[in-house]
Amino acid sequence: MAPTPQDEFDALLDAVFGFAREQIERHGEFFPFGAVIAADGELRMVATQMAKERPLSQDVIDDLYSVLTAEATSGAIRAAAVCADVLVAPPGTQTKADALRADIEHIAGHPTQVFQTYKKKRLRGYEFGEIFGIDGTTRLHFANPS
Repeated sequence: MAPTPQDEFDALLDAVFGFAREQIERHGEFFPFGAVIAADGELRMVATQMAKERPLSQDVIDDLYSVLTAEATSGAIRAAAVCADVLVAPPGTQTKADALRADIEHIAGHPTQVFQTYKKKRLRGYEFGEIFGIDGTTRLHFANPS
């Protein structure tokens, strides 16, 4: 049975948030990175090489999208996620908190931004909050499947 768009969305979210949580636990931060579902259904992680040792996160995100745009328009991928460490005010609050953000797009449509807040525990480690999502913005234009 072929995976549904929701199955692929969930697989991308699990992959990027799993890796991001691991990086937060180990290093307290991470550079933006991505993951894709290839046309053949394979999930793979995507990173970018920047000339600077500590580039701005937005520069890394822009570079990721330049790679993902080419893959989407060529038909090489059918879904993508870009994950970054951001500040966000969770629903019902006005106080910004550290959060993981995944911008997920699928050939089937409905781009979504998914967030998970986190905070450093008093002694060791991090505590991750509830996951919530909002409508995202289309940045990728996927080739029509044949």
